[in-house]
Amino acid sequence: MKSNTKFRLPLAILLIVSLAAAAMPASALTITSYTAEIQDDGNAILTFNYDMTFVEYVGYYLNIANPGKLIKEEYDKHANMPGDVLSSDSKGTSFKVYGYAAVSDDANGKTITTPSQSFQKAEAILKEHPVAKLTTFDLSPDITTVTFPDGYCENFYNELSIPSITHVIRR
Repeated sequence: MKSNTKFRLPLAILLIVSLAAAAMPASALTITSYTAEIQDDGNAILTFNYDMTFVEYVGYYLNIANPGKLIKEEYDKHANMPGDVLSSDSKGTSFKVYGYAAVSDDANGKTITTPSQSFQKAEAILKEHPVAKLTTFDLSPDITTVTFPDGYCENFYNELSIPSITHVIRR
């Protein structure tokens, strides 16, 4: 009889968590900030910080839902530039993208041009992912910061689309 008792507590906890998840309103993964740190060679470190609801945290810690892994999987499927995940946890994901920005040198200095970005495309892609049955997505970052090697920054607030940016680093 003791062997049945071993399984009752984990099953009871699982049942309580499942009922709590079912009773909660639809959860949403929200991108709070997005930073693109452009490097001299055109590579970039992209960092997404996000908020998750209680249900998503449970999924993350049970390894059912991992936003960083999801972002990387979808990035690999749909992006035309190679990238590597540098770090990922329950608060954010950072990865390096190779060849992110176009770089050219001339007499005036180094010209760096970033691509335009649309988070609307990412939302559409994620809506097709199986995890979309459990959560919704708000991929318009509260703040987006694009930083160039000389420290020049451009910020965007609550924007789903970010324009291409051309910046010249003078000699």
